[in-house]
Amino acid sequence: MNQNHSFDSFQPQPIPDPSPNEGMPRSAKQMRAEAQRLLKGNWVMGSVVNFVCQLITGFSVILGMIPMYVFGFFIVISPEELEAAVSPGMILLLFVIAFLLCFLGLLLIAAPLTVGCHRVHLEILDGKAPAVSDLFVPFKKSYKKSVGAYAMYLLLSFLALLPTMVCGILGVTLGGDPSDVVATVVPAVDVGAFLALGGYLVTLVLAVVISLRYALVFFILAEEPDMRVLDAFRNSRMAMKGNKWRLFCLQISFAGWFLLLMLAHVITCGMGSMIGSYPLTLYFTTSTAVFYAQVTHRVPRGDEPLTQTENDYLPPMEENQ
Repeated sequence: MNQNHSFDSFQPQPIPDPSPNEGMPRSAKQMRAEAQRLLKGNWVMGSVVNFVCQLITGFSVILGMIPMYVFGFFIVISPEELEAAVSPGMILLLFVIAFLLCFLGLLLIAAPLTVGCHRVHLEILDGKAPAVSDLFVPFKKSYKKSVGAYAMYLLLSFLALLPTMVCGILGVTLGGDPSDVVATVVPAVDVGAFLALGGYLVTLVLAVVISLRYALVFFILAEEPDMRVLDAFRNSRMAMKGNKWRLFCLQISFAGWFLLLMLAHVITCGMGSMIGSYPLTLYFTTSTAVFYAQVTHRVPRGDEPLTQTENDYLPPMEENQ
């Protein structure tokens, strides 16, 4: 991994329009084309790496659901006896335990795997073949920081859900009694539905903003395992200033592929989407890695290590004195 630059004192700015001879991938189409070039000869192994990552992550979630599986097994065998023996409080407790175990599985296993998966894509940018072993490097080098970053990202995602939760509770509380104010502006609108829709829209906007603002956190930690978690979030936020729209356009440009994947899921009863999701995820994340390489001064060269150039779009990142 290239260690020739630092994120300290990083002061990014929006990327200006490049001159014709710079040849940097700027548009979504150009970044996807660069990702395709980098993936030549790496599609199969890269898809295998994604499969292993998702398999282990899914297995960790399944382990957390074991209490619910056992409970469901007894419900099928002897529902009358179980209903008499188990109180509603016990059922709620089982749900809470299952949720906590799933959460711990994601936190302790999926977190370092996520950083490892981003490391694999950085290796692809360096012109190296993807390897399953790269997935497990964060378990040795940055396990605690990977877990901390994943927990912080989940916390931010939970905060984005708060408007929906609050508006949902208020909607249930008001339960169909129209407010005079709302009824005056929008006649015959149920207040509960109105609040639920408003909360959902606010949550959607917050979720998009959070996902874009901190989209580079795991790339940064994969490349800088010694960096503090808060610094990784700060640097991602700074790097995305003026660049959120470009990343959003890149992600939206994959909408057709994902719709095609959904169609394949329907036509093939799930087999098409199961097989196609791995190369599509590889393509999507590699394109995002190309974007990351650009906004952090790195020019993907395929068979050469990513290095800074004299015509960087962003101000230089200097070592912290």
